[in-house]
Amino acid sequence: GGLWIGVTFATLERFPGQEYPRLTRVLAAYSVGGIAGAGLGAVGGIRGPFLLYLGLVLAAGAAVRLLGRARERAVFRSDRRVLRSPAFVLSCAGILLVALALGTIEGPLPLHFSTLLSQREISALYVGIALLVGTSAALTARYPPRRALALSPVLIVGGIALAGLGDSVPVWLAGGAIAGLGFGIG
Repeated sequence: GGLWIGVTFATLERFPGQEYPRLTRVLAAYSVGGIAGAGLGAVGGIRGPFLLYLGLVLAAGAAVRLLGRARERAVFRSDRRVLRSPAFVLSCAGILLVALALGTIEGPLPLHFSTLLSQREISALYVGIALLVGTSAALTARYPPRRALALSPVLIVGGIALAGLGDSVPVWLAGGAIAGLGFGIG
């Protein structure tokens, strides 16, 4: 959570007036992490994925150092008026939906999938979902956020429900694809 607040503030500070397209690109980059994370699970074993993860963290840290500092230091203050805004309530609901849905996708669904899929196959499924999240997030920057946020819960809930209710790999693939699109556009 703290990392995301830092990323958001750094984006707001470095790109004033371009917040929405920049933050959707951050979401697309986050999905690349989802691809890498799921791909690490395909390595198998316990030590291998963690060693690869350490290497990725070190590489990401080096890349962040290349960004440098913002030209002007932004000042962030509390503004309680925003708490009465319908947009604030909608964005809070969206964040809550994503948190709950991620918990479902990363928690019980892999256990459900393991009835028919191996660890590597589950990894491949999650890599595919992450690719859809990244692609749809990058494309969503071109559209108004309210429309995207209105469609997102329908796709996320529908996709998770389909994957959870299904008992075959094609149904799981369809559910994962629908949920992945919902995550990306939300």
